[in-house]
Amino acid sequence: CRTGESKWITNEASRADVHQWRRLFPGIAVGAMTILKDNPRLTARIAGEEWSPWRFVFDGLLRTVVDKNLPDVFTDKFRDRTIVVTTPHGGLGYVRKLRDMGIKVWAFDSPTKRVSFADFRKKCAEERISGVYVEGGAHLISEFLRAKQLDYLFAYQAPVLFADDKARTIFNGLRPERLDQAVRLTDVRHQIFEGDVLTRGRLAYPDKLQIDEAAFTGR
Repeated sequence: CRTGESKWITNEASRADVHQWRRLFPGIAVGAMTILKDNPRLTARIAGEEWSPWRFVFDGLLRTVVDKNLPDVFTDKFRDRTIVVTTPHGGLGYVRKLRDMGIKVWAFDSPTKRVSFADFRKKCAEERISGVYVEGGAHLISEFLRAKQLDYLFAYQAPVLFADDKARTIFNGLRPERLDQAVRLTDVRHQIFEGDVLTRGRLAYPDKLQIDEAAFTGR
C-alpha cells in the first residue's frame, strides 16, 4: 500500500515456498531499509528447523549499525553468517563495531555510497558462494536489475488489486519507450499456491536499458 503496509499480501503457502528456495541458495541478500523496517531473520524455517544461508545486508552508509537496538541478523545465533556489504563512506568506526560483534564486512571502494554489484559478484565467486537470493527491498532489487546483475526472477502474485499509482512497486527506475526495450523472462514456469501465482524464469535484457536516473539517488 502507499502507506507501506504489506503484511501479508501473499498467503502462507507462498511464504512457505519462499523458505524452500531460501534453503537451496547459499546466500540471501536484502537492503538496509528492509533490515530497518522489517527486521527479518533471513533464515529458512522448514518443519520446525531453522537454517541460515549467508545473509548479506547491503548498507553503503552503515545505517543499520547506528541505533542501540541492533537488528536480529547482528545479534542472533546465526550472526556469524551475516555479511554487511558496504563502502568506505560508512565509517571505519562502525566497521570495527560490526567486526567486534562477529559480523563479517565486505567493503568495496566506490566513489558513491552505492556498492558495485560486479565487485560483489566477483567476491562471491572468490568465496565460492555460487548463488545469492536477492529478496528485497524494491530499491535494492531495482538497482540489481539496472546493473543487469539479476539472472533469475521469482515473482509471487496475490489475487489482490490496489489500483493505486502511489502504491509501492516491485521494480522502478527504468523508462522503456518501446516494447523491445523491456526486460523479459525466458524458460518461464508457473505454480499456483492456493490462489497465489508464482512466475519464475531467466531474465533476458535488451541490448541497452533505458534508465530513469532520477529514480536512483544512492543507497
